[in-house]
Amino acid sequence: MLAGFLPNDASFRGTKLKSDAGFATADDLDASVRYVIALWPVSDPAYRYEYAKRVRRSELVKSHESFFGDLERMRQASVPRLLQAKEARQLPPLFVVHAGKDANIPREMTLDLVTSYQTAGGRLTYQVYPNQPHAFGHRPSADTDQLILAMRDFIAANVR
Repeated sequence: MLAGFLPNDASFRGTKLKSDAGFATADDLDASVRYVIALWPVSDPAYRYEYAKRVRRSELVKSHESFFGDLERMRQASVPRLLQAKEARQLPPLFVVHAGKDANIPREMTLDLVTSYQTAGGRLTYQVYPNQPHAFGHRPSADTDQLILAMRDFIAANVR
């Protein structure tokens, strides 16, 4: 999501991409996107980090510390913060999915993303699957089938 709202940002320079020749930086590529699909997203890493500490999810705390390093970097990676500060360079159409029984992603964090994005003027599709756990789309279910169709339709509407 962050890269979708800040395409070609200098902070992403040096990212290695895989090609037939191996991994190489491709800083001259345009990283703009036509849409973003965010399945049970960690839209505000600092919020999620504090949540994980509060509910004693040590594996999530360790993952955040390992990936981000410190709380300030987590705050900088917050998409709602970026939107509220009007720092987004583009607002691609956004498809957000929240699982109602998600123990990894607090609903309040997702609602903050939704509200911030809509306030910024973005075009949003928001779907909640009330009886599903985190990452339910990785396993077969009627909801997974419905999600796949919804994503297909969203993509089709946004690649024209």
